Amino acid sequence: MGFPTTMAMLVGALLGWGILGPVAKAKGWAPGEIGDWKTGGRGWILWVSLGIMLADCLVGLTVITIKALTSLNQHRYERIDGDGKEEEDAPKEQRVSLQTTLIGLIGSTVLCVIAVKIVFGGIPLYAIIIAIGLGLVLSVLGVRALGETDLNPVSGIGKVSQLIFAVIIPRSNAKTIIINLIAGGIAEAGAQQAGDLMQDLKTGHLLGASPKVQFYGQLIGSLWSAIISAGIYKLYTRVYEIPGPLFQIPTAQVFTTPIDLS
Repeated sequence: MGFPTTMAMLVGALLGWGILGPVAKAKGWAPGEIGDWKTGGRGWILWVSLGIMLADCLVGLTVITIKALTSLNQHRYERIDGDGKEEEDAPKEQRVSLQTTLIGLIGSTVLCVIAVKIVFGGIPLYAIIIAIGLGLVLSVLGVRALGETDLNPVSGIGKVSQLIFAVIIPRSNAKTIIINLIAGGIAEAGAQQAGDLMQDLKTGHLLGASPKVQFYGQLIGSLWSAIISAGIYKLYTRVYEIPGPLFQIPTAQVFTTPIDLS
């Protein structure tokens, strides 16, 4: 992550748990136990930090969006390596074809829609389509942010998607919270995977690896990881309480606590 990011995390932890948390308890803003998510300092700090994160994310994404739109007006990017020469793309026979890309995009979109409808029945089709569309756009912004700062703002990207759905989904809908969570999950997952792929492909490009071979490797790895990770999760839930004292899943609290619109 680099020194600035880790230092910011350290200062934030000291400020939140060493100063703001005790002050909130002393003032009666968070009278519960310090580790309580709803009445204690933990939950109070969560709301403050979430507001800061959203503000920072919105400003950062706005700047990145402006940069991306500005770069579209240029006829080409000037890619210069360390020797002052223009970098070359991979040979055409090593690239993933446009046909394969379109088939994969359409196929994965249909699979996502079907999976969400099966697992979370009752969610409107238009909501899933909008979530996927937002995920595509926000993934591009996440990749650019990761390339420029070495930090992918996936949590903020997910919250931006949730904010948008908080506006477009009527509160009378019984599944408002579930739809909001699904929208944020799709956007965050898309940005996370896009960032990981960008780092892998860039590393492969520097080493002279074939993008097509990397693509097939990613497909094989994704298939097996989906099966293995789901199985491992089932094993964990058989042994441990999730969420529980040992696995408190704070990220889930970030997603669910501020979007209860009931």
